[in-house]
Amino acid sequence: GDPREFIRVHREALECDFVSAHLHECIDLIFGYKQQGPAAVEAVNVFHHLFYEGQVDIYNINDPLKETATIG
Repeated sequence: GDPREFIRVHREALECDFVSAHLHECIDLIFGYKQQGPAAVEAVNVFHHLFYEGQVDIYNINDPLKETATIG
């Protein structure tokens, strides 16, 4: 329940050798070439198409229920 202990433990985990050695892999998944396309499929890093920005033009959805569901 101590916020300082929470921060200490998480900082220790983030600064460990394992994370330092593998941080680039996380960056590739989130920001890099494994974010979309064949590399994303191979890395099992693929999400529903609505999670990707620009995949649906919400301003051209005529059904109010579908628009609300898409935005949500």
